[in-house]
Amino acid sequence: LELLSSDPETPDFYGGSGGTTNKGIPTKEERGKLYKRVSRIDYLHPAILALEDIDMCNRVANTHLMRHIQDEELRKRQTLLMAFFDLLFHLLLLGAFTSATFFYLGGGEYGGRYLITFF
Repeated sequence: LELLSSDPETPDFYGGSGGTTNKGIPTKEERGKLYKRVSRIDYLHPAILALEDIDMCNRVANTHLMRHIQDEELRKRQTLLMAFFDLLFHLLLLGAFTSATFFYLGGGEYGGRYLITFF
């Protein structure tokens, strides 16, 4: 993944640029096509999480390719919709837990005023 995501603007291990010459540097369109092809690989994320070496997992996660794949995933409508409903359900759960806790600690009184002050 490090080789696939080598960026011509970032230096490589030998002090040069990620691309060797002007003819070896992929254009943005070529890089976009490559990233799109790699992002369609089945079980890419589970394979990265299955790495036993934490340092290797961090190296993979910090590559430009993985950052691009994650950015594209977060831009999808279904991901944003899921995150919105997840936030909504977490807030409802937190409010219900707070109300039930104050009901229990208050000796059976309804804790509606605590729930209102919570939100």
